[in-house]
Amino acid sequence: MRPSLKTLGLLTFTVGIASGCAVKKAPPEVEFLSPSSTIAVAEGQAVNLAFAVRDPAPAQGSTESGQWRIEIGPGGGATWWTASGNLSAAPTAEAISDTIQVTWQVGPLASGSAGPIQLVLSAIATDGEGQVGADFKAATQHGVALSSSGLWWAGHPAEDGFGYFNGPNGASSFSDVGPSGPHWVVHLDGQAILVTGSSALQGWPLQDGIPAAVAAWTANMPPSAAVGGVRHLRRASYAHSASAWAEVSWTDRCTWHSAQGDMQRSWVLDTGETLLDAGVVGNDMVILATTDAGEFRLIRFNIETGARNEAVTWTPEASGSTGPTPLGWLLEVNGLPAALEADGTARIWDANGGATPMTTMALPGSGPVQGAGRLENGQCWTSRNTGIFMGYNAQSIGTWDTPILDVTEDRANGLWWVLSEDGDVRTWRALQTTDFTPIGSSVAAGPATRNGTVAHNRPGPP
Repeated sequence: MRPSLKTLGLLTFTVGIASGCAVKKAPPEVEFLSPSSTIAVAEGQAVNLAFAVRDPAPAQGSTESGQWRIEIGPGGGATWWTASGNLSAAPTAEAISDTIQVTWQVGPLASGSAGPIQLVLSAIATDGEGQVGADFKAATQHGVALSSSGLWWAGHPAEDGFGYFNGPNGASSFSDVGPSGPHWVVHLDGQAILVTGSSALQGWPLQDGIPAAVAAWTANMPPSAAVGGVRHLRRASYAHSASAWAEVSWTDRCTWHSAQGDMQRSWVLDTGETLLDAGVVGNDMVILATTDAGEFRLIRFNIETGARNEAVTWTPEASGSTGPTPLGWLLEVNGLPAALEADGTARIWDANGGATPMTTMALPGSGPVQGAGRLENGQCWTSRNTGIFMGYNAQSIGTWDTPILDVTEDRANGLWWVLSEDGDVRTWRALQTTDFTPIGSSVAAGPATRNGTVAHNRPGPP
């Protein structure tokens, strides 16, 4: 049978003290009282934890009072939650025995994780001589089931405010509050806020699904950015952000902002470079820029520090990608960053490719590229003579008859929402991601609608 109290170390720990005496003392002993076995927990749960600490009396000399702490995390040195305090007294002629009780407020799983995650609960005591005793228990944390609550866009048929559609077979509704004129928009999953962008960013809280009458905050364009305002507005990569953040492209940089509008990270271009597109590919922030000399340049940045790592430069051959208003899009092919030129030519960059790191391929379809983009899972789409959906290898997996302006993903229900244009009429349509079967009827969008965003209850995959 195991002893009821745990101790780390079997030998007596001896420390010299200033008086010239020596302290001879056994290490503290720790035992978990609650939980008594492996438990299952969920975000938002209040879990009562209790453990007993026995700090033995010194066999020789005197000692000070010790400390306790509890650590919870997935192991390997990571700590997601901790609490600590002092033991009630220093042991003298007799041992002291304490019972520690704390409440663990279970936080969300790490962004990008749906669970289950195996956690280690560590109860630790350190005596006045620095000796340690500990006991351990296990917990399993399951993530919150992913759900979505509808599609949002900025600009309904009257052009002002927000448009909303609550599902493929639901009904549209419109809000007069919100931005005026064309704006980008993104819902920050789990944050109940819409962020819009034009000449500046604004955050519009949602209360019971209804936008606030006025924006809660405004984040202005960086002073060094040229006139032009927001170029793109998306969700930041949930695998690399603490919670749902907004990713915004300006002419001279890409930035991430929290739900409170605070800038969290920034990747800044050099003088003479102008941003065309940006986003996370693998573990890098990648910016596609054009130079004052008319070249295209792909640049890798450290995603944590913002440091510029390396770049590759070439002269685009497509006529639509040259001149004062060049067109280019950042895509992803087999996990590598790819720059798409206006004639459908993709330049794929393998930074480990040696002296010739760039390869060229022609994307599916014909005619000039009118638009292109990536979904959150790395798959791509282009709009040429027809709309084309592509897999991870940039091969066609489906088509759309009218020009595509935007594609946004409902991760919870396995849907792609497609914004397309037929003449002067812009509409939304839901498609099954498995076979691209349209669901429900077309939903009217305003003539100034740029993009859409599906509201999810949390970041990350199903």
